Amino acid sequence: MKRNLHLHYRYLFLTLLGIVGSIVCFADVMAQEVEPLESSVAEKYGVWIDKENASGERTHQMRLRVYLKAEPVPAFKHRLIPAANERVDGNAALFYLKAMGFFEQQNAREQLTKLERKWREEASEEQRDSGDYPPNNWSDASPESLPQDQVRQYLELQYFQKEFLHDAARRTRFEHDRAIEREPNPIGYLLPSIQQHRELARVQNVRCRFAIAEGRIDDAVEIVGQMLAMGQHLGNDEFLVTGLVGIACHGIGVETGLVLSQHPDTPNLYWAIAACPAPAFDLSPAFVFERDLLFLQMPMLKEVTEEVRPSGYWADFIKPFVKLRNEFFPLVTQWNGKTIENWDHWQAVTAIARDYPIARDFLDQVVGLSDRQLDQYPKAQVVFLAMVKYFQYLQDEQMKQYVVPYVSLSQISESPWADQWKARFSVNEHSYLAIAHALPAHFEQILKAAARAEQKKSLWQTVEALRMTAAGNGGEFPASLDQLIVPAPLDPVTNRPFEYKLSEGIATLRGARLSHKWEIRLELAKLDQQEEKTK
Repeated sequence: MKRNLHLHYRYLFLTLLGIVGSIVCFADVMAQEVEPLESSVAEKYGVWIDKENASGERTHQMRLRVYLKAEPVPAFKHRLIPAANERVDGNAALFYLKAMGFFEQQNAREQLTKLERKWREEASEEQRDSGDYPPNNWSDASPESLPQDQVRQYLELQYFQKEFLHDAARRTRFEHDRAIEREPNPIGYLLPSIQQHRELARVQNVRCRFAIAEGRIDDAVEIVGQMLAMGQHLGNDEFLVTGLVGIACHGIGVETGLVLSQHPDTPNLYWAIAACPAPAFDLSPAFVFERDLLFLQMPMLKEVTEEVRPSGYWADFIKPFVKLRNEFFPLVTQWNGKTIENWDHWQAVTAIARDYPIARDFLDQVVGLSDRQLDQYPKAQVVFLAMVKYFQYLQDEQMKQYVVPYVSLSQISESPWADQWKARFSVNEHSYLAIAHALPAHFEQILKAAARAEQKKSLWQTVEALRMTAAGNGGEFPASLDQLIVPAPLDPVTNRPFEYKLSEGIATLRGARLSHKWEIRLELAKLDQQEEKTK
């Protein structure tokens, strides 16, 4: 288990953002190989398989063999997120830290590290593929295929987590009480516990599969709910990186929930899923934090206003600002891929003269300051004011994407000035304006990751709707989603029902394309098929 406890905010954010942009941030249990879309090769149930058709179109497909299960009575007999009257006003973060063993569980953590090192060394001696050792290779294993003695030993060393995770799921708040406004270096802020939440979710995934294997279905339902609750908690944090980890944890919970839906004793969870918060993540505190990040990182920029200040003021302003600038760029070079050299005082003064014409044009054409007002400003004030205004304008352009439903994003376009000024304010080591380019987060990718998470949850709810309908329909899936006996969940990407087809007893659900399509193929199992699942 990796325990790098020295990841700072911006580095961790950029690392996870890269994951979101290339694969699926939360897809911890996806298959490693690409199969032809119409392959007849025997496949696992409950695992995403990356498929590709003759035209190169990629689809993530999962096969499920599910059992008939009618609506529970009462409808909310089972809960994933605790009901309001079961929740306690308190801080879940403290319980998650306890579950990570950050307090009195040092002995258990040391034994766990030794056990994992032993498994890793055995895999190396046997020349197995990287990652093909416990607990990594249990993440997508069918419950009945788990090596029970090994899994039991692994989970017993983390038995202390169960009580803390139970309590965390029932807390109303998630707060680390960081007082980030007093932090002198927000970008370098250490986040020692954030990645560990992903580890908690992975352990929970194994714990849930083991509970399924032992027939402890009520325990398995609670564990899945705890993962969803953790995702929701993290999604309300002030850091976008925490939200990304929350999306990952939520996704692992949904993946495990789909596996749970295949057990013959699993109750119908349609209403339990419907009762979960929607949307699952409130990223608004994090977006507000990102909008203020430039001023938190460089507080002296708060002094940059439209009030005219004399040249001497800006001469004194430049020296401490250059120090901040030279400390700033090494923290963000992972993002833009450039090596930014430090400035001396002469380079800083020269850059003012070079940036002045572009900065003045921006304040004139976009901000709307008159020539008369601009003529009163020293050149340095024009450059700093343009940098601050441009950063705020970039952030507002991205915030447009958050305040509308995801389905409407295609109708949102940047202001006409955006492309022009992005080209003129190009990032290079010789410009003050590079700073404005270096910080804005990639909201579109983050929102896409959140939409994927909601889409997967809605697919799972539709699976439960199909199980419920088939139970009252003589053991047959409906011919269309219009025939479901409960409302068909909408695809949050389109705000329309999922694509659905029934052919030869196989029900196929497809989600709208983001970077690829998600497809679930359902077949109904008979009770005597319980032992026939594909290994």
